Amino acid sequence: MATHQFTRFPNLSAEIRIMIWRKSIEPRLVEVWPKGGKYDGFCSSTPLPGAMTACRESRATVIRFYSLVFGGTFIQARIRFNFALDTLYIDWKIQERLASFVLSISEYEAGRIRSIFIDGEIRYARYCNGLEVDMGMLRRNPAMRHGISTDYNSEKVGDDEFQLLSSALSSMPMLVKLYVVYTVKPEGDEAPLDNHDEFSQLIIFKYDELLDSFPAPSNAEDDYRVSLNDEIEPISFDWLLNNISVRFNQYQIRHLDIRYAWRFPTFFTTPPSGFSSPGFQERIAWWREHRDSGYFLLEEE
Repeated sequence: MATHQFTRFPNLSAEIRIMIWRKSIEPRLVEVWPKGGKYDGFCSSTPLPGAMTACRESRATVIRFYSLVFGGTFIQARIRFNFALDTLYIDWKIQERLASFVLSISEYEAGRIRSIFIDGEIRYARYCNGLEVDMGMLRRNPAMRHGISTDYNSEKVGDDEFQLLSSALSSMPMLVKLYVVYTVKPEGDEAPLDNHDEFSQLIIFKYDELLDSFPAPSNAEDDYRVSLNDEIEPISFDWLLNNISVRFNQYQIRHLDIRYAWRFPTFFTTPPSGFSSPGFQERIAWWREHRDSGYFLLEEE
């Protein structure tokens, strides 16, 4: 019998099977994407929990914990969300429809969301090889998903949208975690190169974990890792955070931190010439082993 099979599971009592299905539920990072056209609503790239698709019994057991959310009277709600466990992630790909998304959050949903991650550079446009891109272009042209850069001279989200977002966040009495997430890209002659894909999965780090996550250079005096946060510009979020901090004090907001994010690379390229960091190949093997295993939250309080 294969190690991943348990052929006697159907012989267990219904009560034990249901208990197992419920225990299989895990927290997810639910990333919201625009769905098709301007008025088609929203979807998510995050896979459904395994129990939702395993069989009829498992689906019937856990579906009550996953509400269909972020719809409206004339827009279909397509995203399954567990308010007690899941984290909502608002990425830059939704920037042109950020206002529509915020307005799609019902009073019921706003009163139950507990954890939100927001792209720290959601305000700015993205481009690839000098060509500005949006979500639709990335869908039609997979090659453009690699090498996406941020254009700090072009804003796609204005103060009106930020005001709307801050008002929505301030109206979430159950919100206990709000993280502003930045993409960290290693630079330097000895930094490991990556094939960065904007549709790849997300991993969340604390800053002090980054030094342990990227290979050390052969020359300790020139450590590329110390510049990992040089390009981070929290100024764009100062207004938002200051605007909502006063109202946060009325509720039980326990975490208001800037966090750093790294999207799983499809693969790392060959290390630069002269790169002799101990354990480099072992680190590459670790990334490849874990890159398809879903979203990882590496820090729990």
